[in-house]
Amino acid sequence: MKYNNTPGLQRALVFQGGGSLGAYEAGVFHVLYHWLKKDLSPHENVFDIIAGTSIGAINASIIINHYLENKDKDTNITQDEFLKNTLKYWEGSPEKLLNFWKKISSHSTFYDVILSWIKNSWDFNKDITAQMFPYYKPFLDSFASGESLRRYYSTKKRIVNGEPDVFTPLFHPPFPTLLFNKFIDYSPSAWWYQYSNQPLKEVIVKFASKLKYDYHHKDGGIRTNIDKNEPRFLLVAANIKTAKPETFDSYDTTDITINHVLASAAIPINYPYMEINGNKYWDGGILSNTPVRELISSHTTFWAKKYEGNLESMLDSNDNLTFDNWEHYYKTQKEKHIPNLSLTIVNLHPAEEEEGHIPSPYDYDMTKDREKDIRFHDKTDYDVKLAQDISDYHDFVDLMTQLANDAIKEIRDKNDVVNDLKQRFEEIVNIPQRTLTRDNQQRYLYDLISKRFDIIDVLNIHRKDDEHTISDKIFDFSSDSILNLIKEGEKNALEEIVIYEIKKQIKNDKKQIELEESIHIQLNRFIEDVKKAITEDDEYIIRCAEIELKKKR
Repeated sequence: MKYNNTPGLQRALVFQGGGSLGAYEAGVFHVLYHWLKKDLSPHENVFDIIAGTSIGAINASIIINHYLENKDKDTNITQDEFLKNTLKYWEGSPEKLLNFWKKISSHSTFYDVILSWIKNSWDFNKDITAQMFPYYKPFLDSFASGESLRRYYSTKKRIVNGEPDVFTPLFHPPFPTLLFNKFIDYSPSAWWYQYSNQPLKEVIVKFASKLKYDYHHKDGGIRTNIDKNEPRFLLVAANIKTAKPETFDSYDTTDITINHVLASAAIPINYPYMEINGNKYWDGGILSNTPVRELISSHTTFWAKKYEGNLESMLDSNDNLTFDNWEHYYKTQKEKHIPNLSLTIVNLHPAEEEEGHIPSPYDYDMTKDREKDIRFHDKTDYDVKLAQDISDYHDFVDLMTQLANDAIKEIRDKNDVVNDLKQRFEEIVNIPQRTLTRDNQQRYLYDLISKRFDIIDVLNIHRKDDEHTISDKIFDFSSDSILNLIKEGEKNALEEIVIYEIKKQIKNDKKQIELEESIHIQLNRFIEDVKKAITEDDEYIIRCAEIELKKKR
């Protein structure tokens, strides 16, 4: 039976992995929520899909869980009323995510207070010395800034002693190596910093209670339903045995539990692997830190299954497509079965670095930092481009096969020629493809015009390193750093959105005056929407919006 409720477009949000840098994603989501919400109807979702890896999966789980908990509170309304009021279930989701980050960074220790004092004293003394002895300024500039010093020793403290709501040592500080190791090696080169994820598990479940899983009663977990217009949750983990990324999907038959989320965030060496249904998993970031490819694949597979039953009736017993059934097959494929995608990707690791941040051959810390950013930065430009190229390729195959079909019909009075061309046409479209489906089923060339959708636009929001960056930044859960990351995410998101909107309107040939007026209207509506739910978290993004209003473009 045909699925008749295919939306024309779905908005998808992709969160990268990056430890404590995930606080930046919370700031970005805070802005995205209000920017999108101001233009949405009550029956729409802010995002139809949220995909994440590692800390991105944790952030996504908290957002989706909040939506479902809000929906559970409406116990006395009909399914139609649910569908008409989808947007209201998103209310409070940015605040829930921000509160999660404030919670896990709330353990300000005496050590952090001392570091803040050292930071200010360090900068003050450097400035005074540079003024008194200008000749030594280049030498003084080679030393770290006070803020960089604070971050560096903040992470060192957490690596050795853990972070109460994130990870606790499975070793006895300050000696990280277990008493037993197969080489009986206790030298610094063999130090192994391994942690328990129990604190992280407990705090995630406090903010995403549906993830709770009871082995005895087999309850708990997140599952959502497209027929109820619920957002889709995708997360990625690395299968240790197969060395392949696996996608866990809230539209699937298996609930996503806290174990799935922890599997996606099980950083090798630091965290033990997670076992699910006999398979062992590590952090998805080692294979797909920006899960765009997995999102595209899951999106295609899910919607293709919605209508694949329509096509079986047009094939013969050998799964071949005949010339006489081509017209019906072609007409069916021309109907819209898979929604187009609008992508927003939040990148935590800079792909490009400013010249001043390129490490010297003698700067060990910055060398490590840049190596990690290159390893985990967004590499999905090719995936997006390939998806768009495939759409063009589908269009070409689609038009050429229909042209051949029409041409054969034009000469229907020449029986010998027509029969030969029909046979050749059927031979071509029924050639097996070189690749199988994900579940190892054969595909044929006639499948090339099916299962098509377009990525209509991509908004990339990139976090950039500042002058104080350090190599172990993903372990810096100090409250100062987390709050700075949140504000950075809010500011960058608004700037990137405005640039994105300007480019889109220039593409639509809007004149300068019209463009300025349109951006001002959107910014003012954004401010109005934020003010409806004003909290201390909202005041900063209002100030950022007001700064954007004053800019001359």
